[in-house]
Amino acid sequence: MLAFHLSITEFIEFLYLGYKAHLKTGKVTTIERVENLLFQTIITIIRYTLPKMIFRLLLIMLFFAFSAAAKPIYQYVKSDGSIAFTDRKPIKHSYSIYRTGCYACQLRSSLNWHKIPIYPDKYHLEIATASKQHNVDPALVRAMIHAESAFKANARSKKGAIGLMQLMPATAKYMGIKRPTQPSQNILGGVKYLSYLLEKFNGNIRLATAAYNAGPNAVKKYRGIPPFAETKAYVERVGILHNRYRVAINKKKRKISPS
Repeated sequence: MLAFHLSITEFIEFLYLGYKAHLKTGKVTTIERVENLLFQTIITIIRYTLPKMIFRLLLIMLFFAFSAAAKPIYQYVKSDGSIAFTDRKPIKHSYSIYRTGCYACQLRSSLNWHKIPIYPDKYHLEIATASKQHNVDPALVRAMIHAESAFKANARSKKGAIGLMQLMPATAKYMGIKRPTQPSQNILGGVKYLSYLLEKFNGNIRLATAAYNAGPNAVKKYRGIPPFAETKAYVERVGILHNRYRVAINKKKRKISPS
């Protein structure tokens, strides 16, 4: 049985704040202002004509309907290499619709993964330490971080994945990580888990990255990369990023090495 702990007034305020947030996602048009007025009128009428339980259930339905109507946020790479966000569909740039969570899992992404900016220097010490400790290619670690969070330490998914390597709380705990929100701990946990997957799949990077995305049981069940569109796209994009980071790191090493 459903249990409600908010008063009718609190519910109205909660719903209306959600609707105002929808209006703030872009420029408010005259039509949207009229919709706003009608919305307030309908809520007032419903409030005084329906029983409390039915009223509250209807409010929940309306809230999710308006939430679903919120405008998408587009992200694209500017000419200077920086990432920009807008609620208007970019005309002159390749773009993807921004979602929280796995960066390389977005099937509708139109980004060119062979050309997007990469970050061969970010979190250098943390990645070098974890990679050496668990014997994992640092270029692969960078590719995974880029694919999972685009190097955003505060990234969180709707499923609860946390940080740079999008660790699920249960995985972090299993890997002995107590503070997965801390970048160094998050990287350490992610690399340790990746090392475990590489060992489990005999060093096969494609299977290990597929398991990182879909879970090792799915890879085992299908005896290879699972037939999920998201996982297939993820594995392909991680592979592209891995090659690019490997080239960038080797080029950097050649510059540092004495001639």
